Amino acid sequence: MTIDLSSINSGAVQNSLLDRTVPVTAGPTEQTAEQAETGTSTVKDTVSFSNAAERLQSVNQTVAKLPVVDVNRVEQIRNELANGTYKLDAESVADKIIAFEGLF
Repeated sequence: MTIDLSSINSGAVQNSLLDRTVPVTAGPTEQTAEQAETGTSTVKDTVSFSNAAERLQSVNQTVAKLPVVDVNRVEQIRNELANGTYKLDAESVADKIIAFEGLF
């Protein structure tokens, strides 16, 4: 049997895992009289997931709603530039450029 996985992308798999909670328990089951006579047994395995996936999805949704840019800080800098009061520390900028370049 061949299973085509090409249509599944990692995002879909990841999201589907976060969207489901599967309650499960584990342990042996008692045999019925018929199972004891025939020598067969039915074993039920179950799996239990914590609510970590739910919490992770909630955090993911909260973070997705946050702005990428600090709008208040941008407005503050814009006003300082317009008023001519923005102070630029050239040495600090140079140090940060050097540190950034050192990452590569």
